[in-house]
Amino acid sequence: MDHFLVASLLADALLGLALLLLWRVQPDNHSALYWGLGQMSLGLMTLLYYLPAPESFLFFRQLLIVLGLLAGGLLYVQGSLAFIGRELHWRWPGLFALVAGIGLLVGIAYSAPLAGGVGLLLLGACLMWSGWLLSQGNHSYRLVGLLLALRGVLNLAFALALDLHPIPPVMHLLAFLAKAACLLGLIYLVLAEARQRFPNAVRFLADGIWIHDEQGRILLANPACARLFGYQEPLLLEGRHVQDFLPFVGQTSLSKLFVLLQQEESVFPLTYEHKVQDHRGRRFPLQVKLSPYWQGGQLLALAQLKDISVRKRQQELLERAANVDEVTGLASRHALTRRLHEWLQAEPDRPFALLFLDLDHFKRVNDTLGHLLGDLLLQVSGRRLQQLIPAEAFLARFGGDEFVIRLPVAPGESAQTAGLALGQQITEAFRQPFVLDTQHVVVTLSMGLVCYPEQASEPMVLLRHADTAMYAAKRAGRNQLCLFDKRLAEAAHDSLLLDGALRQALARQEFSLVYQPILLAEAGALCKVEALIRWHSSSLGWVTPDRFIPVAEESGLIVPLGRWVLQEACRQLAQWRQDYPAASGLRMSVNVAAWQLADADFVADVQAALSANGLLPEALELELTERTLIAEDPTIERNLTVLRQQGVKVALDDFGTGFSSLSYLSRIPLDTLKMDRSFIAELETSRRCRDLALHIIAMGRSLGLQLVAEGVETAGQAETLTSFGCHLLQGYHLSRPLPPAELAERYFR
Repeated sequence: MDHFLVASLLADALLGLALLLLWRVQPDNHSALYWGLGQMSLGLMTLLYYLPAPESFLFFRQLLIVLGLLAGGLLYVQGSLAFIGRELHWRWPGLFALVAGIGLLVGIAYSAPLAGGVGLLLLGACLMWSGWLLSQGNHSYRLVGLLLALRGVLNLAFALALDLHPIPPVMHLLAFLAKAACLLGLIYLVLAEARQRFPNAVRFLADGIWIHDEQGRILLANPACARLFGYQEPLLLEGRHVQDFLPFVGQTSLSKLFVLLQQEESVFPLTYEHKVQDHRGRRFPLQVKLSPYWQGGQLLALAQLKDISVRKRQQELLERAANVDEVTGLASRHALTRRLHEWLQAEPDRPFALLFLDLDHFKRVNDTLGHLLGDLLLQVSGRRLQQLIPAEAFLARFGGDEFVIRLPVAPGESAQTAGLALGQQITEAFRQPFVLDTQHVVVTLSMGLVCYPEQASEPMVLLRHADTAMYAAKRAGRNQLCLFDKRLAEAAHDSLLLDGALRQALARQEFSLVYQPILLAEAGALCKVEALIRWHSSSLGWVTPDRFIPVAEESGLIVPLGRWVLQEACRQLAQWRQDYPAASGLRMSVNVAAWQLADADFVADVQAALSANGLLPEALELELTERTLIAEDPTIERNLTVLRQQGVKVALDDFGTGFSSLSYLSRIPLDTLKMDRSFIAELETSRRCRDLALHIIAMGRSLGLQLVAEGVETAGQAETLTSFGCHLLQGYHLSRPLPPAELAERYFR
């Protein structure tokens, strides 16, 4: 083996090893791996070709040379394909079987030159194919592709010149130079691709990217980064100092940054936000995300820069939406709760009053004047409240038609006194009407007052107590202020328990009805019965109606509960009429709440209860209270008119209890007036009560209404009422409420 051959093999090994080392440093660069393996394979086959071998090994050596040269050539092809981003899709097993067959035939002929020629022909074809693939790229790719193609041509020439002995030295020299130049070109391509990989990756990113060293010198920037600061080219940034674009960055902060970049416990990216200015003078919020970047053993900072103007505007809009009520422009519920927390943390010793306000009968305004004027009423109410409160007070719309005022007071002053005084001012101010699109509207307020720190010290507890006091004011008749106390909290807790139990009571069949007789005053005969509901809760035991009926009304459960009472009362009346002839003329009186009467399906519910039990409308009487009529709900009046026209009787219960108005006696179709028991209780001792009872009976008779006296407890009361001309009597003197069987036993047998 001559010196030239040794040098050629040594060059194969070194250059092939260099490619493999490049792959080892950059494992994702598969082209370096394929080219390195291909060159090592070709070097080994060359060595195997020139090494002497025994006669018995010639066949296998020739076959191995053919396969090795082909494998080296195909690895070169695969390396070129990988470099341009493609893959080799040949059927490798079939190809190897074909070449192995050719090599085997050559080997049978024991012709080493011919076997080498076949291998060199295949290798030359693969190298020329590889060169053609690389020539599809840019200028540097084309030059290396041309060298590969030239190397393939020389391999073809060697295949044709194997029968020349010896092969001309000039051919060896040309082949060596072509091979060395080709391998050096491939190494250059791998290194150049590695250098350009990062710049190419970041070139088309939407976010700005730059890399700077510890001194703040910008080494690399992408076009998006240039545009971010108002420049056309990234070259105008490269080489400059980061302080030119981020004035707040000094050498001290850079040193601290690089300490963080080297710490393993740091969480990357490190994120900062700053207000900056581009070279045109436009100021914008900039987000900077920093991560460590190693290059050539040097630690650099990779910065991702983004204009977050849009995001900041969206955050401001969201914050405004969360903290400002869109209808009134006042602080929102969210802002109120947040500020309450802040005040309690900042000034825990400063007392204040918290007023919870609710517009009375606001739904009526919405239903009659429309939601646009309803919103206008909320706006003008908010403005009037804002004018009434002192400068240090805070007003918020809590939701719906509810407002909350926080009224701070100086240490030593009484929060209760200040709150009551402000509540009185508000009550007086709201006596003045609002003008809503030429409509004059007077609206009153129900208010609840709680004091910090005497009655609560947590924001949510304060709001809950104030809300509880406000609902107590509504139950007391509206247009007033109620001060919170522990009894209200206990009542609220009791309501919560009752509400939870009520929601399951119907399904568990825990309700029942008893019936109180209503008798003719003069004859003493049974004329009507009033259905009264009773509840035995599986968890609370017996619960009186005065406890659970208000809770059912507030929660809306009164509608399904009233529907059940109506159906059960009609069923029982039908059963009595079927079983006892004496019950044929009996009428059933059922109490109905405002929620039921305002329900759009109420007329259908009444008709269904009557029809299901085969009853005529005249068999049923609906009792409603004056509080129901004073609401002046058009749906209530419409439902009552329809039912009255169909024959259902209507009675006004508790007449004269404080809301009486002669106007609705002419407006609402009534059949019966039931005098409240408060008149009857003092009938024998109070001349005033006797005169009132006498006048109510006379008025009712003049209007053609039937009069019923409730709460008759003594014989004297019964005699007096009968002498006054009262038609019907009801009370414990006559009978307590009875279960169905006991009532039938007493009156129908």
